Amino acid sequence: MKRQTLLKITNGVLAALMTTQAASGLLHARLSADTFELVHEHGAYLLIAAVVVHVVLNRAWIRSAFSRHKTQAD
Repeated sequence: MKRQTLLKITNGVLAALMTTQAASGLLHARLSADTFELVHEHGAYLLIAAVVVHVVLNRAWIRSAFSRHKTQAD
């Protein structure tokens, strides 16, 4: 699968996971302890995994954005 396709999928998954995390955090008082643990706490592990995949797929951009290149003005 192409990197761009994987990024599109990963970005969608990240958006869904962040929305779920925010909603479950805001609705914590209305959720049972088991539901909160399943959705919020276990969802956090999925979110971390998706962030790692996102960073790995964008490592070339990260390297270029944070490397110190001398420009003409320097």
